[in-house]
Amino acid sequence: MPGKNIWRVTPNAGGAVKLTSGFNDFNPACSPDGQWVLYASREPDHVSLWRVSIEGGKPTPLDLVDSYDVLPSPSGRMIYYSTDALEEGADRNRPDRWVVISSSDQTRLFAVDRTGDATIGMMTNWAPDESGLDYVVTRNGVSNIWRQPLTGGPPVQLTRFSAGKIFSFAWSPDGRWLSLGSGINRSDVVLMSNER
Repeated sequence: MPGKNIWRVTPNAGGAVKLTSGFNDFNPACSPDGQWVLYASREPDHVSLWRVSIEGGKPTPLDLVDSYDVLPSPSGRMIYYSTDALEEGADRNRPDRWVVISSSDQTRLFAVDRTGDATIGMMTNWAPDESGLDYVVTRNGVSNIWRQPLTGGPPVQLTRFSAGKIFSFAWSPDGRWLSLGSGINRSDVVLMSNER
């Protein structure tokens, strides 16, 4: 049975290159130099993190098991990933610890339990200056972006929107601009009857 894999397509050039061949590969992220793709791979009994050349070839494990989202920092010096909490009684169905390691030797530089109000299903992003991890908090139907400083301490609210949900966001490389995919969810209830 074929797996769910990661492919590379060159814009305006056509031709797709298959980069991975795992059972279920997901959440790809390119290194800042464009040479590597980091990703998560789900096997029947665990999830682990890998990297593969942008040209394809044999993937290399990052030796991080039970880890999910993975994202190199803007300079490439650090890597963020999320993982399950190790304490007994933790919810094993969702990642709930954020970890930052050195790209060169995988030394752990920072770890924090994910705040309970982070919006599930939204990727965490790097602050442009690598000072923290940015994430979406949705309260009473309104989303805003918060930052968890890598120096520790409480999160800091970055935006103060009064309406709408954030579905995606990204910083410009110089940190001067924030792009958002935002809007509202609409749903309708329709009453149907079967009259004869």
